Formats: sequence, structure tokens, C-alpha cells
Amino acid sequence: MSSSFFRRLPLLLRIALEKSILALLEGRRSFLSHTPPPLILHLTLSQSEAYPPFSDWDEQSHPYYLPFLSTDDCKIISDRYLQQTSAEIVYFDHCLKENSAPPFLKPEWSPELWLNVDILFGAAFNAAYLKRLAYQGDEKLIARAVLQAKHIEHVSTVMVQTESYPWQNTELTCRHRQNVQDYLNLIGREVDTIDVRPNGSLCLKWKPLEAMVSIIIPNRDNLYLLKRCIESIYASTAYPSYEILVVDDHSTDPRVQDYYRKMQEEKANFRVLEGKRPFNFSYACNQGAKHASGEYLLFLNNDTEVLDAEWLNALVGTANLPGVGAVGAKLIYPNGKVQHAGVVIGLEGHASHVFQGVSDDPFTPYGHVDWMRNVSAVTAACMLVRKEAFWQIGGFDEQFQIAFGDIDFCLRLGDAGYRIVYTPDVTLIHHEGKSRGKYIPPHDIRAKADYLLQKVALGDPYYHLALSRAWRIPTLRWRWEQDPVERLKKIIRYYG
Repeated sequence: MSSSFFRRLPLLLRIALEKSILALLEGRRSFLSHTPPPLILHLTLSQSEAYPPFSDWDEQSHPYYLPFLSTDDCKIISDRYLQQTSAEIVYFDHCLKENSAPPFLKPEWSPELWLNVDILFGAAFNAAYLKRLAYQGDEKLIARAVLQAKHIEHVSTVMVQTESYPWQNTELTCRHRQNVQDYLNLIGREVDTIDVRPNGSLCLKWKPLEAMVSIIIPNRDNLYLLKRCIESIYASTAYPSYEILVVDDHSTDPRVQDYYRKMQEEKANFRVLEGKRPFNFSYACNQGAKHASGEYLLFLNNDTEVLDAEWLNALVGTANLPGVGAVGAKLIYPNGKVQHAGVVIGLEGHASHVFQGVSDDPFTPYGHVDWMRNVSAVTAACMLVRKEAFWQIGGFDEQFQIAFGDIDFCLRLGDAGYRIVYTPDVTLIHHEGKSRGKYIPPHDIRAKADYLLQKVALGDPYYHLALSRAWRIPTLRWRWEQDPVERLKKIIRYYG
């Protein structure tokens, strides 16, 4: 064995040990048994109206209003947590009365997550702000409060405890659905329906748009994979306005060339671009974008399969929300287990796919797999981007040949003020690694290391600090876990 293997061995052993211990202990943990919330808010169906009534609230004595709480309880919370904030809305983490159930450790403000589940349940509203809006009319009050708030703040403390979560309560789900509908009306985004998923969250069914989408697929040979991918697009896409651009990387298989000719003859919306360099995924994506006609760019791996006719409409509808720059899909392995449900920065190194390997839709301290949510990054195996936003940040950084280019792209998109969204309403099969294997060039590990280390040190704003960075299945963090920055430094040193 090489000397490099022995240098890496302590890191490999520690990573394996951390995962093993987390997997062993997770089922035996009594959640929050050592940190009971300072305030218990009991949710019952009889609390259909806020208590005390907002019209009777004295904002001079109590600057923040918390529905369902007495003025004495509000004063306790205000004194402990609301003295130093100027936010219009402040929300807290949430747990159930049964402490064997996972708490809900919320992210920083996530507009698209709020469109799915009411993360503002139990929140404190600046009373003067709310009354000012109420004077303008009571209609759509909560939706207007969310839309017009300049600052919505998250306090990383479990303060709300109930018998069940809001999305498990039919009355509260209906109320939240109306607030979401009001919000969408205010921002001018139309949905056909707002359904409720089996896990209780809201599912937005967007009205079809007419914006052109350019589907960009890098490829080299692999006729079987490419053909399956493209045939699934044509067979399972209801969205009318799209084109397919295959960016070919020096394919040598004559059957692939024959397939290209056949498709270009039969399909007016199918084109092939010849690559001019040795394979570089970032370069291929940029070349496709330069020749794209669409208002939206969809980067798609050739080892994916489309499953649902509404997939493209769901991606475009989500990307059409104000401030959204990129949208990623739920990707599953052929056996149905999750391959991608968003990316967490600092998870197991640079960044990793949260929920990878999970079956079904379990509830975790991070929430369910099947929740639309804001994330720091999504994989470019299926990523829809506004073309305007793409070129605003200069596209993909071609320093990254195969790996981490999509992570870097999404982080820079976030730096430019755009939000990244993961949606479970688009599910594709991903035969991960079938086209080019799972090899990561050392250069990709070293590229922009200082930038990525800085992002890991800051922490992922959409992944609570109390969640483990050592395991892709969301669970509570343990004190003995390796610091994410130190782990990444060792990975760069040993593998870069």
C-alpha cells in the first residue's frame, strides 16, 4: 500500500467511527431530554382564534405579540429573547410534548419552506408593525406581514412545545394554505391548486408558463444512458416550450453519431454541440448556456430518467418565484432510495447530499425529505437556473473539472442575493456514476479551497447548528464530533 493511504487512515477511521456511533445511538436518543423548553405552548383545536385578541394588545408595554400566549408569557419571552432585535417577525424552534419524537430545528428565514409548512407558528410579531398593517385592512394580514417584513429572525432555541406539529393539524393546515394563497396572490404567482402531501405539507401545483427552457446535457458516448434519458424527456414532458442541447465530448462510438443525426432530423428542438476541449463538466455547461435559446437553463445529467409529465412545469413554476435563482429536483436511485434532496455545506467535508440513502419520507429534526425548502446548493445533475442569473455570476467556474462546480456555482448565486430551492415535486431516477464513475480529481478538491473553507466556517444557514455534520441523515449533533472546518482541511491535505 502507498504511504498516502496510511496518512489518510486516521481520518478515514474517525469518519467511519462517527457515522457508526451516530447510527447506533440515534434510535436510542431521548430528544431534548436535557434541554426542556422554557415555555410550553399547548396546541388544541379549541384555539381557533388568537389569545389574547390582537385588537386589545398594548404594544407600548409589550412590543411583540405572540398569538395563543398570555401577556405574562409574552413578557417572559420578550425579556429573554426580544430585547436586542428590530425584526418584524421572530420565530423559534419547536418540539412535541412527547420528547422521544424529534424536535423541529428550523433554518434561518426560508421563504420557500414557509410556502410548504408554517415555520412561523408560535412566532413573535412586532405589534406596532402588525397594527400598522392592520390599519390598512385586515385582509391577508399574515401574508402582507411576511411579504413586507424587512427582517425575519430565527432564534435557535426550542421555545414552542405542542401536542402535534402545525402540519399535523387539519385546522392549522387549512389556515396556512389560505395564508400561502394570499401571499401568492400578492406577488402575482398563479397556482392551479394547493394540495396537501401525505406528510401534511403543502404542494403547489403551478399554472403552466410559456418561458422557453433549454435542457443542456453533457455527454460522451454512453448511447444507452443518453437514449434512455432523452426518450424519457420526450415521452414524459407536458411542458410545451423546451429544447434539448447535447454538448458532446469527442464521442467515438459511431452509433452515438448516428443517433445524433437521427434525432436532429426528427426533432426540431434537438441540437448537438461539439466540444472543443478534453472533458470538463463546467466548460460543457457553459458552452451549452452560450448556445441556449431559453429564458431558463436546465442542466441535466445523461444518466437521469424523467418520471412525471409535470416535472418541467414544477421546476419553472418554482424558479419563477421572486428572488429564486436555481431549483433542484429530488433524485432517487433505481431502488427508490434518495440520492439527492439538497446539499448541506460542511456536511461530511466540502458539502454532501442530505438524506442520501433514506427510504420513504421519515421525519427528522431537519423536517421531511418531501418538503420544498431553501438550501445552500443543489446538484447540477438536475438544476434549473434563470439564464439572467447564470450570466450575472459568470456561469460555472471552469477550474472545477468534474466535482464541486455546482456547489461553487450555487454559493456564488447565493452571494449575489438569489435563493436556491430544492423541490420534491420533481423526482427523477439518477443512475449516479454510470456515465463517468465517481472519481474526483485532486484538483477539484483543492480548487477554491479558501472560499469553501470560509463557507464551511460560517455554517450553512439552512441547516441548524445543532444538527450533525458527520452524517447525511439529519440527526442531533454530539459534542465529540470533529469540527467541520478541521475535517475539510484534512480532506484537502490528504486528497487534494
